[in-house]
Amino acid sequence: MRIIRAEDGSPEGQRLELALDYHRRRTTMYGGYDPVMGAAAIGEVSKVIDPESLGLQAVSDRRFAAARGEFTKIVEIAAMKGASYVLRWGLSLPYVPLGLKRPVRYGRTVKSARLSLWWGSHRDPVMPIPEHAGYIGTLHGVRGVHDDAVQVWRASRPAAFKFWDRTRDLTGVLEIATELMNAPGGTTWGTPLAGAVAALTAARLGREQHAHQLAAATPLHGDQPALLTALIDQQLGAASALPR
Repeated sequence: MRIIRAEDGSPEGQRLELALDYHRRRTTMYGGYDPVMGAAAIGEVSKVIDPESLGLQAVSDRRFAAARGEFTKIVEIAAMKGASYVLRWGLSLPYVPLGLKRPVRYGRTVKSARLSLWWGSHRDPVMPIPEHAGYIGTLHGVRGVHDDAVQVWRASRPAAFKFWDRTRDLTGVLEIATELMNAPGGTTWGTPLAGAVAALTAARLGREQHAHQLAAATPLHGDQPALLTALIDQQLGAASALPR
């Protein structure tokens, strides 16, 4: 077993050195550890986001949403390991279930809406604080939470608006969903997976062959493939009933 040291010249050692430097600087700046309780941290982050300025209403202490046509826009403060939070933004889609399991449930109101298609601050490759990779820490007092939230939201806000602008219609949703299913980690994160969202969106557009191709490219397990096929058939039926 190799012991990783900050000065050993390895990639792991370099990452450790960055992390140690990051914590030294935060300790110098904020005066050591001062853990912030969840409710206080979430409240500080939500003040920085200022959901009302985005036209969003609070549906919980960490989720803010607003209807946009048949879609729902959402910004979410998501808890992560290591006493930290990340920001997620995206859409709830009324034809995408909350998960590929029975009974099939949907979030079709602003209150019940959940992120069907999203991106997060921790997945952005270009962040102003690369050592912390888009995370909001809670171990250095409220001031530390505030400063992290400001930096992360400053980078994330334009990305959120770009995401919503690109997904104004089903064609844009399909484009983004396909990009996300092919992104690093795209086959393992998301509920349901981005590939399933892409397949259902293609079906809603009446693109039968494309929908089944996307479904086949999505890693599923158990009875999920059969359930997704049934849901695709439902959307194809709904698409065929629409006026041309």
